[in-house]
Amino acid sequence: MAVSTLGRARGWVAVAYAVAIAAALVSLRFAPVLAPFWRVALADAIGTVVIFAFSVAFANSSFYDPYWRVAPPLMGRAWLMGAEAGVPLPRQVLALALPSWWAVRLTYNWGRHWRGLDHEDWRYVDIREKTGAAYWLVSFLGIHAFPTVQVLAGCAGLYAAMTGRGPLGLLDGLAAVVTAGAIVIEMVADRQLHDFVVANRDPDAIMDRGLWAWSRHPNYF
Repeated sequence: MAVSTLGRARGWVAVAYAVAIAAALVSLRFAPVLAPFWRVALADAIGTVVIFAFSVAFANSSFYDPYWRVAPPLMGRAWLMGAEAGVPLPRQVLALALPSWWAVRLTYNWGRHWRGLDHEDWRYVDIREKTGAAYWLVSFLGIHAFPTVQVLAGCAGLYAAMTGRGPLGLLDGLAAVVTAGAIVIEMVADRQLHDFVVANRDPDAIMDRGLWAWSRHPNYF
């Protein structure tokens, strides 16, 4: 793909996410009757619907791929602002900084390998071929909505950290070490895979060394 074409594709992704974030912010403003957790959950759902609309418009469900990466720090920030508790506590700063590092690293890794809007995740292509006319319903429920629910559930602990006022303790230290260690493992494994792909021209070659050999996918490790 030409650089200019890839630039336009990145521009459309930026537009999609700007619209999604704007819609989410509007929903936060006009849904005060909900509890803080569910206000952000609603905003997250609205953002997901916006991204799905772009997926349909461009016939490419990979529009969603960065969404679950960028959502956790944005949700954490929204919960922190909603808490209205003054200056953030050390736990809040730490609990928000680590997912933000994770999100930036993972999104960068996605963007580095993304080839533009003419490319779609092979799994989505396979689902499209198997579901036919029902594909967009399946895409909304399985590729967009369900991962959003999974990420929201995974961020329940982040909500507790953003809204709690307790001091740092030993458990916080352990959590920080585990989280930071996991991010470093992801960085190393992704680097190993990148070097392996560059060095091997055989598309059927399997990465079976380094950290990747232990996890097969660092995000699941």
